Amino acid sequence: MSHTRAPHVLILPFPLMGHTIPLLDLAHQLSHRGLSVTIHVTADTLPLLSSSPSFQTLFLPIPAAEVANGDSFLATFVGTGSLHDLILQWAKAHESPPSLIVSDFFLGWTRRLAGQLGVPRVVFSPSGALTISLINSLFEHLPKRAGPMDFPGLPGSPTFPWYQLPLLIRDYVEGDPTSEFMRDGMLDNVASWGIIVNSFTRLEGDYLRHLEKNYGSGRVWAVGPLGLGGPSERGGPSSVPVDDVLRWLDGCPDGSVVYICFGSLVELGSDQIEAIAAALELSGVRFLWAYKAHDDGGPKGQVGERGLIIRGWAPQVAILNHRAVGSFLTHCGWNSTLEAITAGVPLLAWPMAADQYFTARLLEESSLLLFHGAAVHNSFSLLKMNNGIMNTLVSDTAMKNRQYKYTIQDDDETITLKTKIVTTTITDILFDEQPLAIYIINNVLEPRELFKVPEVGHLPPPCPGRTAQPRPPPRSQRGSQMMIRPRTQVGQRR
Repeated sequence: MSHTRAPHVLILPFPLMGHTIPLLDLAHQLSHRGLSVTIHVTADTLPLLSSSPSFQTLFLPIPAAEVANGDSFLATFVGTGSLHDLILQWAKAHESPPSLIVSDFFLGWTRRLAGQLGVPRVVFSPSGALTISLINSLFEHLPKRAGPMDFPGLPGSPTFPWYQLPLLIRDYVEGDPTSEFMRDGMLDNVASWGIIVNSFTRLEGDYLRHLEKNYGSGRVWAVGPLGLGGPSERGGPSSVPVDDVLRWLDGCPDGSVVYICFGSLVELGSDQIEAIAAALELSGVRFLWAYKAHDDGGPKGQVGERGLIIRGWAPQVAILNHRAVGSFLTHCGWNSTLEAITAGVPLLAWPMAADQYFTARLLEESSLLLFHGAAVHNSFSLLKMNNGIMNTLVSDTAMKNRQYKYTIQDDDETITLKTKIVTTTITDILFDEQPLAIYIINNVLEPRELFKVPEVGHLPPPCPGRTAQPRPPPRSQRGSQMMIRPRTQVGQRR
């Protein structure tokens, strides 16, 4: 009796934490669905695996290539190309060769590897659909000069100043071997068989549809958010045990803690670290601050006895889903962004490099769209009778002291919306039929709460002085709504 072998998927991550972890999550998902999975690991990424992974591993070290400026990232980026022949030999000798290659978008050369094996190559984007759309566009149409970049082919025709573009673009030098290797890889992404994005339609629907229309022959899969149920210790050791972190949070009131983390790559200067620490001390807010283990500077222990410091990897998913966490100061790394959105935690965006400015733009667009929507259908005739306060879609997700409302005023001829920051008028009705109404307005509403300076009252007592209560279910299990839900202009849905 013959047995049909399961399809064999070869997964090739780029060896950075934020790139490898979501692909490990994808590997688990695929293997649990009956596929045979092999994932490439290095000495740096091997510790990320659980003690009993559900897939096979291919251990191959990546030699650092020699690059002109000695940049470690570029040395690794170019060095991955040396894996081509080794993986080709391994695959041809395997009793069940791969039938599909899924590889990080920094590994564009794997498209040619897949072609030699006669199998499809699917790009995996650890960033969002907006980011991969922008990067594809930049490498297809290289900037002629250093200056603001327009993207008329993308939804909303975004514009970015030069400094907000990734270094991959700003440092590109025509004819330079490293630059050309990079560009060839990005163009290989454009020509690949399909694209997997760690995102979801409700957040990036327009940009996912843009990818479907322009890349991957329409084969685009949004599979995010990945890994939200993974082990809390993944990613590396922490200076504070997970149970101690959660116990400290248990002693804090709901929504009272500011969580601060800038990821595994961002380097803060000592002056920046000191400024943040001083601001936290003066403000008196409770906070939990996770920073890189190899940073020499940084706060030590507890700052003002109202904060907890984690040196090294933090159990971020567990932290964000804890009832005590009310906001997240972040560099806008994509994994952190998805985790915060899913947990329903408001984000304070401080983008610094790479794709972080793109992600911050997406958050800005989505948050404003959410503020422009109301949860209950109001026809135009009802609006004319509805002078007063109108709740927005942000109202249900914001902290209690920030209601995110606007005022409706009818003067018989026009309907005006006011936030004390901006006044706008409904100029036309795009659609008005139960259960949806869409109106065109002549100005973008900006919530006054975003500009309000909080009053400094009495400083709160330190968290450890509070008697810990039994831990409630994680926020994600209590039916909390996501902070960001894209909507069209003044859309009102029941």
